Amino acid sequence: MTNLLVEIHAIQNFAPSSLNRDDNGNPKTALFGGTRRARISSQCQKRAIRQSPVFKEVLSDFDLGIKTQFLPRIVCEKLVSRGMDESLARLSATVVSQIATRDKKPAEELETSLPVTPQLIFFSEQDVENLAGVIETVFAFRDNDPAIIGPLLGVEPQNKKAKVNKEFVAEVLDQVAFRDVSPDIALFGRMTTSEAVENVHSALQVAHAISTHGIVQEYDFFTAVDDFVGDRAAFIGEDVFNSSCYYRYLAVDFGTLEANLGGGIPVAIQTIRALVKALVFATPPGKRNSFSANQLPELLLIEVRPRNRPASYANAFETPVPNNAPGGILDQSVAKLLEFQKRTTAQFALPSAGRYLFTGEARAEKTEFDGTIVTTLPTLLEQLGTGLARLAEQD
Repeated sequence: MTNLLVEIHAIQNFAPSSLNRDDNGNPKTALFGGTRRARISSQCQKRAIRQSPVFKEVLSDFDLGIKTQFLPRIVCEKLVSRGMDESLARLSATVVSQIATRDKKPAEELETSLPVTPQLIFFSEQDVENLAGVIETVFAFRDNDPAIIGPLLGVEPQNKKAKVNKEFVAEVLDQVAFRDVSPDIALFGRMTTSEAVENVHSALQVAHAISTHGIVQEYDFFTAVDDFVGDRAAFIGEDVFNSSCYYRYLAVDFGTLEANLGGGIPVAIQTIRALVKALVFATPPGKRNSFSANQLPELLLIEVRPRNRPASYANAFETPVPNNAPGGILDQSVAKLLEFQKRTTAQFALPSAGRYLFTGEARAEKTEFDGTIVTTLPTLLEQLGTGLARLAEQD
């Protein structure tokens, strides 16, 4: 297994926005270095990347996963498409709904005509094929007869409180092998409380993004004007927002990613390239139509470690960048990151098998950097992929 660690640091400045909100609808914050900062949660960032059209485009050769409680419906539809009678296929939903254990919220609270799984499950198209195939085999052994299979499952159409026959369900699920892992599941991981679904250790660490400076929340009072009347506010409201420059940090355990993919080094490299490209273009979706905060990163710093020893540079901003910093917050944030990286690398003798700095030409010309400086995203992705392939072969 390849023992490499790919660390990605980014500085990204956003105009007024509300990218990731708390339970009160306000932009999330965190106290860091004694100063209130804007924050984007790791979950928000991961979902934005995973759902990004850019991420899916780079991995378009693969059937990517879906995370949902509606696996029973998906399997039912798959069985019908393969020729199973719908009344029989609907019985399969009872089997599939028993995958994983119940969370705090009962599955029955969801509005659906078919049972759902009590947990969100991250699965691939191959998982659906495997599960459908096992159900077809088990049902065929019972002559595909709903009159036989229904009672075996404990399903009583007139009794919604009838208990499912867990022994028969276990007989089916014990034959299921959720073993083929798609690139996104290999990267983001999967955890359930069911032996029928193989847990996949995440290869990706994502830190909560924090602003490099202190923030003050601002308020936008707005009205929705009635077009027919013309001067009448039909609705009034208030949005909370801020404008922040974020430090973002991600780390990919190449060995875990490779192992999750069954030893596929080329696919692992392609997955990392998809991650980097999506990080650039995938903006968290909060209040997107109201603020259109679609600013791209000013800088990416990627370091490939020969050993799995991650080192975040968040402490570069423990002392916040002043709001009136000479040259602006963005320039000072970049300068602080690069200075901290240089100092920390020397202090701790941090090893590196490759460093890549991606930024614009104007900044590149005046930046001293112990590594490769690139000024276009395609060049970064190409050189990163080539470097990882070479290192993986040597490891």
